Amino acid sequence: MALFQPEAPWSKAASAIQAFEISDELTYDGSVSGPQLQQMFSNLSERRIDLVVGIGPLPSQGGPGACGYNVEGYGVPNGLLRDTRRIESLGGNVRFYTMDEPVYFGYVFDREGSRVGCHLSIEEVAKQVAGTLKLVRTVFPSVQFGDVEPLMGFNKETWLNDLATWFDAYEAATGGKLAFFRLDIGWDLAWQARIPPLADLLRQKGIPLQVIYNGDDNAKSDETWIASAVEHFQEFEAIMGSAPDAALIQYWQAHPSRALPETDPRTGTWLINRYLEWRQSHR
Repeated sequence: MALFQPEAPWSKAASAIQAFEISDELTYDGSVSGPQLQQMFSNLSERRIDLVVGIGPLPSQGGPGACGYNVEGYGVPNGLLRDTRRIESLGGNVRFYTMDEPVYFGYVFDREGSRVGCHLSIEEVAKQVAGTLKLVRTVFPSVQFGDVEPLMGFNKETWLNDLATWFDAYEAATGGKLAFFRLDIGWDLAWQARIPPLADLLRQKGIPLQVIYNGDDNAKSDETWIASAVEHFQEFEAIMGSAPDAALIQYWQAHPSRALPETDPRTGTWLINRYLEWRQSHR
């Protein structure tokens, strides 16, 4: 939360970024107080940084044992509307919602322990998502919606057709295109061959490409995580031949353990500046 103090030591990184994303869990799990959220929203607004919120857009189908219960990508029915109203009441203005892997967890995912997938059709995923998003727009009418999916989680034979079907089904169900399509890449997998055809598909559909630049899941220190993240963005853009429409510095593991200060090469904000400097030198 120190990021959102007026003199927080990340002025260079903050002046360069366009958006800051939080999980909607911050709005309901009690780990962040109302005044803290107000400070966050106010400070981001003062810095002219858009607020983005990650959400599970699929409604779960019941309690323990039911499909979708405690599965990523799903949420409590009407829970997102509750969270959206709280954000608004605390002064937040959401520019984008990022849907957390609804196609993978709604269509592909089978089971893991007690967590069971619903095996919806892609069209049914789009229909259920549309119902959730319609409720959110009663609070933020102009908010836009993007999607993040695990690139390597889809069938190796049908993945491109599945995504094309999703893009069309989403547009048919909601009346608009996705604001962006974001890749969560398994960097230790053979992802490279999928990038050119996916980029072509997104250009055909008129959907911007976003990529999460993170480090190795098994990194044992902040330094090794940062070093692997640098390797990843350099490799991705070499294969892509250009930068994606948006690059995200995002992480959810133990490393890096700190966001500040941006002058410390072990922090998340330092990585933002490292990427910006590298990008500038490779134009």
